[in-house]
Amino acid sequence: MASFTPSADGASQYRIIKHMNADHHDSLVRFLEHRHALSSSSARTAHLTDIELGWMLITYRSPFFFPIFPTPVLVQFEPPLQSYREARERLASMDKEAIRALGRDDITVKEYKRPRGFHAVVFALVILTIAVFSTSRNLRPGSRLHDTFLYGYPNIAWFLRMVQPLVFWVIVTVHPIEALWMDRTRLRKHSVPRLSGLWWKWMLSTSVEGVGAFQRLDALVANKRVERERQKH
Repeated sequence: MASFTPSADGASQYRIIKHMNADHHDSLVRFLEHRHALSSSSARTAHLTDIELGWMLITYRSPFFFPIFPTPVLVQFEPPLQSYREARERLASMDKEAIRALGRDDITVKEYKRPRGFHAVVFALVILTIAVFSTSRNLRPGSRLHDTFLYGYPNIAWFLRMVQPLVFWVIVTVHPIEALWMDRTRLRKHSVPRLSGLWWKWMLSTSVEGVGAFQRLDALVANKRVERERQKH
């Protein structure tokens, strides 16, 4: 392990390690996925602990096997760096290589956008619908819902009881399928590690509201792409 002394090399090593862990954690995850075939759920805890001219040491904690203890992984520089001034360019090149090999997009999603406005209304309505249609007892005489809103409308109450199983099972079946599609076509593509807190937020949101989550994530990616292009000029 490197000892961080006041030497020029030691200071360079420290800056690289600090920068990569703070600002390019997604790249470290991709290095483990690409170079060592780790799953994103295992690689999501990647942490750069040491760097030398010929290699860097990344540790991760498996969510399934002894997650308390970090597992070290050595990633070689081929060819070795001539100096630490080359590290930024080399790491960027290695990340581009990993993105291509993994079939990822070069935009990484690092945040969750909660539903607002119309999306928030839809989110609340879906939750309400699931609660109401979870059992036909909610729509029968004697229930608070029936006696408050449906009393005096027996035909409507009867119709709602008839469609209750269909409405409930369509929602709890279709939306989880949409969540799986979100994982397959969006989250993985934009390097959101499986089982991470960010992954759970997007997956649970999609399981409730469906298409609204897709719209927000696509808009987030589009905005990041526009922002990046603007910075080039």
